[in-house]
Amino acid sequence: MGLLNSALQIGRSALLSYQGALQTVGSNISSAGSPDYTRLAPQLDPLQGSLVANDPSPGAGVALTDIQRYLDEGLEGRVRLAIGGQESATARQTALAQVESFFDDSSGAGLSTQLGAFFSRFNDVQNTPEDPAIRELAVFGGASLAESLHSVRGQLGRLGEDLDGQIGDIVSRADDLAQEIAELNAEITTGEAGRRGQATALRDQRDAKLRELSQLFDVTVREEPDGSINVYVGSEALVQGGISRGLVAVTETDGGFERTSVRFADTNQQVEIRGGRLQGLMTARDQ
Repeated sequence: MGLLNSALQIGRSALLSYQGALQTVGSNISSAGSPDYTRLAPQLDPLQGSLVANDPSPGAGVALTDIQRYLDEGLEGRVRLAIGGQESATARQTALAQVESFFDDSSGAGLSTQLGAFFSRFNDVQNTPEDPAIRELAVFGGASLAESLHSVRGQLGRLGEDLDGQIGDIVSRADDLAQEIAELNAEITTGEAGRRGQATALRDQRDAKLRELSQLFDVTVREEPDGSINVYVGSEALVQGGISRGLVAVTETDGGFERTSVRFADTNQQVEIRGGRLQGLMTARDQ
């Protein structure tokens, strides 16, 4: 009777374990189209059986002991870094394309043509200084050039104001993301406490928030034993466990131009921005 019960128990453990494994495979298939989903792998381990006559210990079947995420943290960090670099370059390229349009001379009436004509007229004045018509043309050309330079300066100034305004919006979004990551940290720590396995859905959500945050500026991530993560900007912590220090945009006037900087909400310390859309916008605005 004992052997029959043992055989039935082995069959029961196999059915339950592979039922869980099939559910994991089904989840992988159904979520294959989601960019934020991480593929899962069931881990099956043998069960230790009880002693029988002459002290042999046959196995007692199999158990589904864990569901692991197929995720390389080192590779994920490199992906976040690459995302930040791409977003920074895209922001600079977009701004430079607008600057290029201000100096466009394809119609023959741009600054390049006007500068050439201006110096050509001065050359004519040098050759025939007694001709009042030539002198008048030189004066007219100078006035036209000055007006064009003034117009381009105004366009550049308005572009700088627009870029500065985008910085404030991005800082607000980054602050929201940092708070959401802190909240997910708390949920993951609570969900994984005292149980085997990981809160896979919550971790997927957190990784998606981290990738979005890395679009805005470069971040470094360190995972703690309790499943929470610390997020660093440069050498300063932005998120520690369930707490976010917060980010604010502070606008100051510099030489008649408004300049928005990023600061930590708790200490008003300036944040060292590297990579991401924020760095691209600041570089385009200032340089």
